Amino acid sequence: MSDLARRPGGNPFFAGASGTRVYDSTFTQVHGDVHHNNFSGQSQDAGLIALSHVISHGAIHDSLERYPAGKCHPGTREGIIETIQEWIKDPNPPSNVLWLYGQAGAGKSAIMQTIAEFLHECLKEHYAGSFFFTGGKPKCDQGDALFCTLAYQIAINVPGTRELVNNAMIADVTLHTKLMETQLRSLIVEPFKHCQFLPTHTPTILIDGLDECQGSDTQRGILKLIANATTAAGVPLRFVIASRPEFWIRQEFDRKPLFDITQRLDLGASLQASLDIKKYLKDGFAEIYDNNLDVMTGIQSPWPPTNVIDDLVYNASGQFIYAKTVLKFVGAEFYDPQEQLDIISTPGPLQASAFSDLDRLYTKILSVYPRRESLIRVLGGLLVDAHQTIIEECLVEHRELNLVLRAISSLLLREEVVPFYQDKDLESIHPRETPRLVFSHRSLKEYLTDSNRSGEFVISRQLVADEILNHVVNLIIAGLMGAQDNWYLDSLCISILLTCSLLQVPYNACAQ
Repeated sequence: MSDLARRPGGNPFFAGASGTRVYDSTFTQVHGDVHHNNFSGQSQDAGLIALSHVISHGAIHDSLERYPAGKCHPGTREGIIETIQEWIKDPNPPSNVLWLYGQAGAGKSAIMQTIAEFLHECLKEHYAGSFFFTGGKPKCDQGDALFCTLAYQIAINVPGTRELVNNAMIADVTLHTKLMETQLRSLIVEPFKHCQFLPTHTPTILIDGLDECQGSDTQRGILKLIANATTAAGVPLRFVIASRPEFWIRQEFDRKPLFDITQRLDLGASLQASLDIKKYLKDGFAEIYDNNLDVMTGIQSPWPPTNVIDDLVYNASGQFIYAKTVLKFVGAEFYDPQEQLDIISTPGPLQASAFSDLDRLYTKILSVYPRRESLIRVLGGLLVDAHQTIIEECLVEHRELNLVLRAISSLLLREEVVPFYQDKDLESIHPRETPRLVFSHRSLKEYLTDSNRSGEFVISRQLVADEILNHVVNLIIAGLMGAQDNWYLDSLCISILLTCSLLQVPYNACAQ
C-alpha cells in the first residue's frame, strides 16, 4: 500500500479506513502548486492480467466479436444436444473425449454454441471453457492461442485453479510465446495436479472448428496434446471437439490413445436433420413474412407453399448452412422477399449472389489442394457420377486420386451401390461391392457447373463425359483386337454399358 495512503494528517486519502488494499492505482494530492503522484504495489492477479492481454477473446463463446453467434433454432437438433449434455453430466463416462463430426455446413458450430451457453448459464460447475476456431480471423485460426485462452477461462470458471494459473504466469510471463506443449503443461496440467480443491464433477472444455485451425500438422498436434492431457493422472478434464471429418483429423482419432478414449457422434444427413431444417425454414419464412406485411400484400400465408419448402429441404442435403443462406438472402432488408425467393430457383448471376456465403465455403475447401488440374479432373469425374475405379482409369492415377479425396473429404459421402442387373454371371464378372463416392451437398454440383459461382473451379459435364467415354472406347477397341473368345467380348460390352450407366449419359455419345 502507498505510504501516502497510510500517512496521518494532511487530508489522508483513506482516513479512518482499516484493512484497505489498493492495487495498480495512481493517487494525486494537490497542495497549492505541488502535485504528489504515488503508485500502488503490484496486483495479486498480475499473472492473469498479463494472460488476459494475450488470449484470443474472439474465440470465447460469449465474446462480443462473435455476436450474433449462431445457435440451434428452438426445437431442432434436440436429440444431438441431449446426447452431448448427458455425456457431460455423466459422473463416470466411458470416455473423456467426445468427437462431434459432420460435413461442411452441417451445423456443428450452432450446436457447440448452444451447449456452451447451456453450460455457462445452467451447469456452470461443469464448464471449464471454450475455443471457437474461425478460419481467416486473427488469433482465432491459429493454435498458439488455444491453451492460453482455455487456461484463462479455467482460472475463472474452475474453483481452486485461479491462483495456480496466476502464479504460473507470474513465474514466466512469456509462457504465451512457448510451444503449445509447454503452455498446456504449465498453465493447465500442472495447476490441476497441484489444485487442493478438485471439482466434484469433471469440467468440460469445448473446442469447435478444429479443421479451421491453420495447418493440418497443428490440428494433429492439438489432438495429441489433448490425448496426453486427458490420460494424465490428476487432470480432471473432458473435451468436446467438433470438426469436419478431414482425413488427417479422422486418422488421428483412429489411433491410440484417442481411439480408446473417444466417443464419436456423427452429424450426418438423416431424416431428423431434414425435419429440423424444414422447421427452421418454415419458422424463418414466417418471420420474414411478418416483418414485411406491407410488401407481401396479396401473398397468402403460410408462405411459401409447402412444395417450395420441400424442394429447399431436398437441396439442403441435411446441411443447415444451405437453409441459413436461403433465409439470409430472402430476408435481406429493402428487398422483396418473393422476388428474392424466385432468384434462388433461377440459375445465373443473381443466384450467384444468393449463395455467396455457401460458395465461399466451397471455394475455401477446394483452394487447399495445390494441384488444380488434378483436383478439377477428380471433381469432374464425381460430377458425372463416375465410379472411383473409372476416375482412376480415365482421369488421374491412383495415388493422386487418393490425395485429392483426402483434401475434399468433408464434401463427400460414400454410397452403397446397388447393381442394376440381376444376372449372377454378370455380377461375378463385374462385382460392385465398392461404395461409390458422391457429393454430400447437392448444391455443390450447381456451384461447379455455374461459372458465376465457382469461377476457376467451373467444370463442363459434357467435356468430362466425353473424355471418359472416349478413353473407355479406346480400351474396348484395343481389347477387341486382342480378344480370343466370346466371354472376353461379352465382358468388354458390359464394361461400356456400365460406364454409360454410371455416367448417366446417352449411349449414342459413344459414337462421337
